[in-house]
Amino acid sequence: MRRLAAWATLLAAALVAGCAVRPGSVDPEHAELGPAPDVIKKPSTLSADELRDVQAQPVDEQRRRLDVVLSAHPDDLNARFLRVQAEFKLGDVAAVVSDSGLVLANPSLAPHLRQLALGWRAEALINLLRFDEASTAADQALQIEAADNLNLALALGARGWARFFNHQYDDALADIDHAIQADPSEGILYYRRAQVFNAQAKVDRAAADFERAIELAPDDGPGHREYGVLLYRTHDLERALAQFDAGVKSMPGDSLVLAWRAQANLALGRLDAAAADDHRINALGLEKVEQAQAFNNVGSNLSDLHDFAGAAREFGRSLALKSDAPVAATLARMQWFSGQFVQALNTCREFSVSPIWSSDYKPIALYVLRGRANTAGESAARAELALTAPHQPHVWTDTLVSLLLGRTTLDAALAEADAGETPRLRAGRRCEADYYAAEQLLMRDDVAPASRLLADAGSACPSNYFEVDAVVAERRLIVARSTTH
Repeated sequence: MRRLAAWATLLAAALVAGCAVRPGSVDPEHAELGPAPDVIKKPSTLSADELRDVQAQPVDEQRRRLDVVLSAHPDDLNARFLRVQAEFKLGDVAAVVSDSGLVLANPSLAPHLRQLALGWRAEALINLLRFDEASTAADQALQIEAADNLNLALALGARGWARFFNHQYDDALADIDHAIQADPSEGILYYRRAQVFNAQAKVDRAAADFERAIELAPDDGPGHREYGVLLYRTHDLERALAQFDAGVKSMPGDSLVLAWRAQANLALGRLDAAAADDHRINALGLEKVEQAQAFNNVGSNLSDLHDFAGAAREFGRSLALKSDAPVAATLARMQWFSGQFVQALNTCREFSVSPIWSSDYKPIALYVLRGRANTAGESAARAELALTAPHQPHVWTDTLVSLLLGRTTLDAALAEADAGETPRLRAGRRCEADYYAAEQLLMRDDVAPASRLLADAGSACPSNYFEVDAVVAERRLIVARSTTH
């Protein structure tokens, strides 16, 4: 989502071509370069002709030539400003932050160019995950009275994007709305607003903005990819696949869009096409960590959609590339939720992890997996639980262990849950007691009472509890089991 290079390609020329064109003049992409304006109060080491010649070069050549000038004349403001612009277009975010700091420290910089440099700096800081600093830079840009609409759109768009990453969705939306009013022709602004709407679960408005973003920037690969993800999440698989196709065309080396297209092809039963995308990912020759991150991203989205088997596949592919304990724990959880109990137990053992986030629950989780895997039966699982779970009086997990070992009853456990300090804690503990009692019943194939307890657990669970997804998974497995008998 942090697409500095794409933003630069679309915006930089239209905003200001360095020192050669003043804001508000003819778009430099469609006009001859005019004489350089007087942007500093002392002469530049570059003549007006040299400035024009530098800007006429491809951006990588611009940077090379400006490097030469600045190695001999590090205080040349014109050259340094132009190099910030070139770095921005090339997506070299660390260099943008470093060079823009030097440019902005010079009091001779014209206000409209100061505003532009602050906008670039804000965008670069976002890419470095320094969102508060990005907001500050954008604020400083917006305080400059000489704002023209394109500079204003850059600063507002950057501040809105930084606020988005800080989960300030209403403020982000207000900024990006104003940015679109200032420059309604900029596709990236609609892309960003779509992502805000997405985060607010306003799917129709997000889809409309993705459509507009793609209309304005048809070759914008991330826009196609993220719109495809939205369509996939709403089960519009054919249209999602079309967006992933467009994304691959624009970004043939992007492992994430290839991973998503493979998943869409799998969901549509196009196994050969999915395998071909997997082969293309391997052929990219990317760093393993980059490929692993692509698979993690897809897996996380599939987990949110309760496609636990698909998520297990993606996390398994990630783990095969890069050993990582949190990914292994997530893989074990997805295997559990998709009924792959033996595989989940093996993953936990191999990587010494628990599929439940809190280590206090690890013996309980392993008990469930052992019992459901039927490798030794419930009695053996209980014996292992008795050996591995520490006895901790007055601790809630000790109550759950006692429940599973038959040392206390479900009614007693629920009574203890109801004595919790807060409503949320009471609800969470009731959910856990019902859920783990249901799991024990499922080990004994006692499905009807287990189903009732799962329903009770699902109605009580706070939204961020592990058992929320676990209940969904078990109820699905029960339905699938009933249709096969």
